[in-house]
Amino acid sequence: MKDDPGALREMGMEHAQQMCERLLDEGAPGIHFITFNQSTATREIYERIAADRVPAMAAGRP
Repeated sequence: MKDDPGALREMGMEHAQQMCERLLDEGAPGIHFITFNQSTATREIYERIAADRVPAMAAGRP
């Protein structure tokens, strides 16, 4: 995996998604990400979580 940055990134994205979903499932009122102006991964995680929970959120609509 160290020779495949794309696979490593995907593994990290899946892990982050699972952690966020578990937090929400166990009653966390929300999740706060600190992105340091690097929000691409955060947006992707949000879209993955929203797609499972609220289809309108995944489409970028409030």
